Amino acid sequence: MVALLTLSSCSQENAPQSHSAVSDAVIAGQDLSKTQVLTEVSSEEKKSSVESVEIAKLSTEFKEGMSYGDLRKKVIGGNWKPVVSAECKKNVVGDDFEGVCSKDPKRCAICDELPELNICSGDGHCITEFSSVDGRQVLKVSTYGEIQDGLVEGDKSRLFVSWWDVSTKAD
Repeated sequence: MVALLTLSSCSQENAPQSHSAVSDAVIAGQDLSKTQVLTEVSSEEKKSSVESVEIAKLSTEFKEGMSYGDLRKKVIGGNWKPVVSAECKKNVVGDDFEGVCSKDPKRCAICDELPELNICSGDGHCITEFSSVDGRQVLKVSTYGEIQDGLVEGDKSRLFVSWWDVSTKAD
């Protein structure tokens, strides 16, 4: 995969096909002001340029009442990324989460195990969020049941999907 750095506009036909073509043009004294220069993208940029699977395609496999672990696996497998909530422990454990977490770290571990976890009510309903790689879409998933089963797939899970929604972030 390559990225184009345009020095000024020109047709694609005249674009050099490698670094050596650019080097040869410079050595020959050619004017590069009307040439497109190709540069390799770093491996980090290559990873981030991978697109997320379209949510419309993914959501055909989503069903109300399905295991959250199964939905989560499909979403992450589709290259959607958990949206980490800095307020997770406060939203899930409560305002005194620091005291609770220091006495019982297991009660707060869920925010690390499910980084997409945003908030939970006292009656077992929670909201999780994922983002497309480009950050333009957010998938919110509402669950009910035992949040401790967030990673459990299949019939053994006690955490179920109640609804999901996709929204587009404004630029």
